[in-house]
Amino acid sequence: MLTLSMNKRFSLVLFLAVAWMPVYAQLDSFPSFNNLQNQQGSFLLAKSELGIGSNFLNRDLVFNDFWSSELIESQVNQLNSTNRFGAYNRSSIQFHTGVDTAAKWRKSFGIGYMSLIGVTASDAFIKTVLEGNKPNRSIDFSNPHRYELWNTVSFDFGFNDYDAVKRRKQSITLSLVGGLNYLNFAADGGSLQTDSSGGRISLTDSDISLASNTNDGLSGYGFTLSYAMTKEVNTSSLLSIKAENLGFIRYDIRSYDLVSTTSFEGFDVTTPIRTGDEINLQDSVEDQFITQDSGSRIVPFPARLEIGYQHTLSSQNAIEASLSYLHFPGYMPQFEGLYLQRIGQSQALWKIGARLGGFGGYALRLGLELPMGDTSGLQLDIAGAESMASSNLPVNWFGRFGLIIGL
Repeated sequence: MLTLSMNKRFSLVLFLAVAWMPVYAQLDSFPSFNNLQNQQGSFLLAKSELGIGSNFLNRDLVFNDFWSSELIESQVNQLNSTNRFGAYNRSSIQFHTGVDTAAKWRKSFGIGYMSLIGVTASDAFIKTVLEGNKPNRSIDFSNPHRYELWNTVSFDFGFNDYDAVKRRKQSITLSLVGGLNYLNFAADGGSLQTDSSGGRISLTDSDISLASNTNDGLSGYGFTLSYAMTKEVNTSSLLSIKAENLGFIRYDIRSYDLVSTTSFEGFDVTTPIRTGDEINLQDSVEDQFITQDSGSRIVPFPARLEIGYQHTLSSQNAIEASLSYLHFPGYMPQFEGLYLQRIGQSQALWKIGARLGGFGGYALRLGLELPMGDTSGLQLDIAGAESMASSNLPVNWFGRFGLIIGL
């Protein structure tokens, strides 16, 4: 029998990890944190982002240790036919060499870490997790159910080029990736039912599988390739495109497939108790209900695509818009719009805007960029403050940190 459990503190643990900030190089159309990456000298770039998003998950369910019947009922009332959840954290530090006029490409070296979780599930599945199977007699798996987890480390080698004639900047990054954890649960068909007494669980025409890495620590190896390009459309507009993490990891995988049609009424332990033999329920489950396999498997890395546009309104303000997609369970195409305003006559600026999609829904975004001398700067962004303050909105939180130090 497949047993599912939920740790009520799972999302709090996610906030303890550091994260990822995608920064794409821009030309000097409007002063910003990204323009510091155009400096001639060498510099260090540290970037970090974390987020948790959902189209159903209640804030109170995340923070409360005790789930009252009223809280569970409130959460059930917010469920959709398809429920999405995701959490991510990624961080990296890079060293960029100074510009060499004799070389076409400027080089960078760095290390990174990524953690990524994505979930797609039906309302019946979530109800069963929250309320148990007694009030929920069946789960229909006709719509895909997914749970996927990644943890990786990487060594990154980058090459950056600026073409003054074509007014174009581009970068290519090759990453050697080590996999720490991989888990994939998929249910693509059939149904699960329990009888009125709760004494029997039946599977009908099911297609349910679980795959995970077999070793602790570094258990997979691979590579990814990322490309980013920013081009000046006219004197006040920039267009950018980005394709990140195109590649794969080779894992040693152990997979489990549930039999498609079966009925489970418990274990008969009378004989081992009477004879004093060891009771091994795991072997009984695997023999009767699960087929196992193991071996190496090449797994595509979660790739991300983005297209962005920036338009300078004046020397004091600008607007930005972007559309992005991450190939991962629970993620929808995400649109983001921002207004940027310089603070007085300084190079510092503040940002306000909104994002829609991704793992969650709508979120208000605020940001601040502060120069620290001519070659260093700080970037801070948050989103979803309104969902932190309201128990009626699904959680959709985001934080970003960036630091450039000129050397």
